[in-house]
Amino acid sequence: MLDDFRTNGSRLSLASSVGRDDGGEVRRQILLAGRTGFWSHPKMGGYVYILASRKHGTLYTGVTADLERRIGEHREGLMQGFTRKYGVDRLVWYRDYDDIRDAIDDEKRIKKWRRKWKLDLVEAMNPDWNDLYETLNG
Repeated sequence: MLDDFRTNGSRLSLASSVGRDDGGEVRRQILLAGRTGFWSHPKMGGYVYILASRKHGTLYTGVTADLERRIGEHREGLMQGFTRKYGVDRLVWYRDYDDIRDAIDDEKRIKKWRRKWKLDLVEAMNPDWNDLYETLNG
């Protein structure tokens, strides 16, 4: 079964599948694809991240299930939008979550924060505003 929804011009797809695991029990898996560009299982982990154009520069807050892939997309300018338009491609802060739903909730909360609070958050973890993307690959 596949249902498509449209909300504020954004496409939101919900796919639901039912199957049996090795123990014969029925399992239900729900996949959600939204504006954040990922497919996730409700129990999948996730990340909230902040990108910057430079130290104290333009900031962008996002959420993803695959941080390395998503930051790579930002850095390569593969997707049109805010980060490409304003050159926001340096990973300066991130936090991981056991449950993607918690990550989504925190991303929404942080996006509403004042700029000063976001700057303080970055500086608490990364006072020199180093690009943390390199640490993901090493």
